[in-house]
Amino acid sequence: MAQNTQVNQSDDRVSIRDMILTFKSYRIEIWKNKLGVLLFIIAAGALLFTWSYMKPITYTAKTTFMLSEDSGGASPLESVLGSFGIGGADYNLLKLTELCRSRRISEKVLFTKATIKGKNDWIANHIIREQNLQKTWNKKIKELKNFKFTRDSLDKFSRTENKALQQVHIAIVGNPKAGTVGIMETEVSDETSIVTLTMNSRSEELSIILARNVFDALSEFYTSKSVQQQQETFDLMRHKRDSLYRALTGTDYALARFNDANANVIRQTPMVPSGQMLRQSGILAGAYAEALKNTELAEFSLSISKPFVQAIDLPIPPLTKVTPSPVKLTIYSVLAGLLLGIVFFSLRKFYRDAMQLAEATESPATT
Repeated sequence: MAQNTQVNQSDDRVSIRDMILTFKSYRIEIWKNKLGVLLFIIAAGALLFTWSYMKPITYTAKTTFMLSEDSGGASPLESVLGSFGIGGADYNLLKLTELCRSRRISEKVLFTKATIKGKNDWIANHIIREQNLQKTWNKKIKELKNFKFTRDSLDKFSRTENKALQQVHIAIVGNPKAGTVGIMETEVSDETSIVTLTMNSRSEELSIILARNVFDALSEFYTSKSVQQQQETFDLMRHKRDSLYRALTGTDYALARFNDANANVIRQTPMVPSGQMLRQSGILAGAYAEALKNTELAEFSLSISKPFVQAIDLPIPPLTKVTPSPVKLTIYSVLAGLLLGIVFFSLRKFYRDAMQLAEATESPATT
C-alpha cells in the first residue's frame, strides 16, 4: 500500500515538472519569435487605426431631466405596485425610459419638420440622409432603394412606407436582438433619479434637434396620459357648468322679456309663466352654483396630480466630436497583436511537436 502511495506522489511530481518544462519551452519559442509577435502588433495597430480613420465622426447631444409629481396622481396600477414596494418614482422613471424607445414617441418626432444644413425637411428624411441609411437599404432592403418620405399621413401609409418607418425607428433606438446600437441612449441615475437622454449622430444639428424634440414629445405625452382621467372629469364638469350657465342666462332674459311685455297687465292668470320662469331660474341658479363648485374641485384635483417633466440641461452647440482615443487604440493594438502572436506561435509549436512525436513513434515500428 505504501509503495502505491509513493508511486502516485512520484507521478504527481513528474506531471508538475512536465507542465513547468512545457511552459518554459513555449515561453522560449515565443521569445525566439519576438519579431514575429511584433509584426502581429504592428498589423493589429494598422487595422485598428485604419478602422478609426474610416469611422465617421459623430456628435453627442445630451438632455437631462427629472420627474416631479404628486402622489395624488398615482394610477390604480401604481397604487397596487406601491403596496408591494415596486411602484413610485422608480416605476414612473422606468415608464419614461421605455416611452423614449416607443414608436409612438418616434412618430411624433420623425414627422416634425426641421432645417438641417440649410434643407427644411421631415426629421425622418434627415436621419435617412445624415446616417447614410440609404446605402444599407440599397444593399439589403430592395423595396426601400432610393426611398424618402413624401407625406406624413401615417394612417394612410403603404407597406413600403411602414417598412421605412420601422427601419428609421430601429436606427434611433437600435435592435438588441440583432446586436445593433441606435442613435439614442437613456440612463437613469440611481442616486439622483435624473434621466439622461443621449443622441449620437453624424450631424451636430441632427443630434441637438433629436435630443430636444424627443424630450418635448415625451414630456407632452407622459403628462397628458398620466392625468387623462382627471382631465376627462374636469372637461365634463366644465361642459356641464357652461351648459347650465347658458340655460340660466336664457331663462333670465326670457323672464325679463315677458315682464316687459306684460308690465301693465292687472289680471294674475297671464302672469303664471312669469312665476314658472322664476322657479326655473332659481333651480338653474342652484344647479349652476353646484356645477361651479364641482368644476373648481376637478380643476384643483387636476392641478395637484399633474406630473411635471422638468428639463435640467438642454444641448447647445458646439457639440464635442466623438472620435476614437489614440491612447486606447494603441493599448488595444498591443493587446490584440500580442494575443494573436502568442496564439499563432504556440499553435505552430504544438503542431511541430505533435508531428515530431508521430515520426518518432512510427520509426521503431518501421524498423
